[in-house]
Amino acid sequence: MIQRDTGIWGVALTASLLLHGGLLLQKSTLISATQGREAVQAGATRLTFRTQPRPVPPPPAAEPVPQPVREVRKSPPPQPQSPKPQPKPKPRPKPEPVAKSKPRPVPRPAEPPPPPQKSVAAGKPTGVPVAAAVQPQGDSALVEQARQTYLGLLIAHIEQHKHYPNAARRRRLGGVVEVSFNLHRGGSIEALRVNGQASHPILAQAAEQTVKNALPMPAVPAEVESPMPIRFGMEFSLR
Repeated sequence: MIQRDTGIWGVALTASLLLHGGLLLQKSTLISATQGREAVQAGATRLTFRTQPRPVPPPPAAEPVPQPVREVRKSPPPQPQSPKPQPKPKPRPKPEPVAKSKPRPVPRPAEPPPPPQKSVAAGKPTGVPVAAAVQPQGDSALVEQARQTYLGLLIAHIEQHKHYPNAARRRRLGGVVEVSFNLHRGGSIEALRVNGQASHPILAQAAEQTVKNALPMPAVPAEVESPMPIRFGMEFSLR
């Protein structure tokens, strides 16, 4: 009896083990399938998540619209203007000839008879030089101006020939010597006089020699009388 019970419990235990083993096997199979499906889904999800969207190509750049080219119209060159014909001058009327009246002859006044000429003895010279008989012509103011201009030229000419003696320089002599003479138109002189009373005789002799060295003098102008009396002071000074 005890053996029978032991066999029954053994069979029951074996059947229970088989039943539980099949359940466990089925459960493990289901779990494996579920896990595989989840793994597949998870992989698919990961795969889908990692994929990046394709870059959208940029829209093509708009081509520039060509602007219409404006035609530049060239202005025609200016045409040369034809010169306007100038009006022809009207002919002037010729003046009518006027009869010229002949001038009447004017009666000339009667010329006075020439004065009687005095006869001059042959061989006797006249007391007045020929040059002195010629009277200066022209205005008196112009004559005086010409005379003063010539006097300045004459004094400058004489000063160029002035000699200061060395003896007077050593003794430091100085003064003014009065000089006078008559000057003819051609440049010659006569009646030379030197007054050295106011100065030293050495200076008077030097003044006389200066005038002689300056001969001939510049010619006297035609409008000035000749012979021309000349008188001036020659100065000797140490400067």
